[in-house]
Amino acid sequence: ISFLFLLTISLILVSIQSKDCVIIFRQTVSATGIRYQEPMRFLARHSNVLHSCGMRHMTFLWLLALAGCGSTPQSAHLLAEAEPNQVVRLSLVGDRVVQISVPVDFGNLPTLARTTCEAIAPDGVITFCGREKGPRGNGFRLEKIYEQPFAHMRSVLADAEGNVMERSHTLPLKKVPQQVLGVALSGGTMVESAEIVSGPLREEFWRIVTKDRRGRIFVVTVNLDGTLISEQRRNQSRVDS
Repeated sequence: ISFLFLLTISLILVSIQSKDCVIIFRQTVSATGIRYQEPMRFLARHSNVLHSCGMRHMTFLWLLALAGCGSTPQSAHLLAEAEPNQVVRLSLVGDRVVQISVPVDFGNLPTLARTTCEAIAPDGVITFCGREKGPRGNGFRLEKIYEQPFAHMRSVLADAEGNVMERSHTLPLKKVPQQVLGVALSGGTMVESAEIVSGPLREEFWRIVTKDRRGRIFVVTVNLDGTLISEQRRNQSRVDS
């Protein structure tokens, strides 16, 4: 099956889904006391298309996965669309750009993505809003900071149809397992933040930001069982595109 065929069918399915489905939310309180609205599922506006809507959604995910196999983000055109005077985020593995987040105005997010982000991260102060392309696919990321019930950050990544791709929030260090902190500090001397990261369904790993005595910053991902996944250096960079 050709890439163009998959892309065409995917776009048709997206159009059908956006027309027939609405987002249903439920209120959730995390173990740490953070309250947010969680998208439960997409429901058809008419009961006679509920089954076909679910099938369209599943088919779309398979087609998107097939079409994206082996591809890497094409970053140049995304960089050209960045909001001025804001930081573009790039993640590299070896010599490949595997993730790029380009700042955009919150008001320019697709309606369903904006609704999902606001439900999971209401109020607060926006510290980053951007269009993201990476391992989880194409989406829109919103990050906010809060003072209650404790000082923390929330991050939400949603696609254009409002599906949650990733969400996370930081925790006080006393709430982070010591085994996780021990692994994260193998290359640093101080923990700057600890973030529990969830995928669409469940918690997946910890993202710990550390700093060493030279001031170098590292982003360390650790499994829930305390085993190391990866360690990356966070740099301040200049990008001309």
